[in-house]
This record gives sequence, structure tokens and C-alpha cells, in this order.
Amino acid sequence: MRGAWSLTLCLALAVLALAAAVGFDFWNVPTAVDTLGQQAQLDERLDGEVQAALRRTAAKAEVAGEAVAGRLTLFEAAARFRDLDADAPQEYRRGWLNLTEGTSDEERYCRQVLGYAALALRGRADAADVLAGFNRQLEEALARGDLRLPD
Repeated sequence: MRGAWSLTLCLALAVLALAAAVGFDFWNVPTAVDTLGQQAQLDERLDGEVQAALRRTAAKAEVAGEAVAGRLTLFEAAARFRDLDADAPQEYRRGWLNLTEGTSDEERYCRQVLGYAALALRGRADAADVLAGFNRQLEEALARGDLRLPD
């Protein structure tokens, strides 16, 4: 019996020493459990945001494909991009404003369509012509000062 107690005590001390070595505080177990719960919620929220971003990206690729095929104008495609971003988190919006070229949201969305269109046109013989046409439309609207996207 004494051997079993000694073994149990040694195991308990070894577990405590290991826990102390990795920074686990037995006295704050409720705090640790709460922290794990908060981390799980954060992970779930981030997973949701990543999935939403992937859906937006796929939808934008489809819209750009429609523009490249001539079924949407540059400005109609840009308006759809704007609509797709309507429920994006503020963090995305701040990054988008800093990373996308343009002096207005309308111009930024048009330039974003151009980027997606370039990807959609990759490998096509008419890629340069299609992109030049989109660029011409954008530059003409900017020169006139009437760049507006449809509602």
C-alpha cells in the first residue's frame, strides 16, 4: 500500500512540475477555461470571415467573367463588386482603402474589376484589347469627372 501512495505522490509531483514548466497555473483553471472558450469563439468568428471572403472572391471572379464576356459593363461590374463588399468587416474595408489604387470608391472598384478581369483573361489572345477597352472607359469617365456606378 505504501508503494502505491509513493507512486501516486511521485506522479502527482511530476505532473505539477511539468505543468509549472509549461506555465500552467492550477489555481487559475477557471481563467484558463474561460480563455480557451474565448479563443474558440475567436477562431469560429475568423473562420466565418475567411469563408465569407472566399465567397466574395469567387463571386467577384464570376462578375469579372461576365464583364469580360461583354454581358456587363465595367461600371456595372464595379457596382456588383461594391454590393458584394457591403457586408464585409471594417478591417477588410480599411485594408481595401489602403491597398486599392484610386481616389474614390467608384474608381477603386473599377480598378479592382480590372485586376479580376486580367486574371479571367489570362492566356486569351484578346486579353490586351479587352483590358485596353476597360481602361479607356475608366479614363474617359475620370477625365469627364462623372464616374458613377449604377445603383
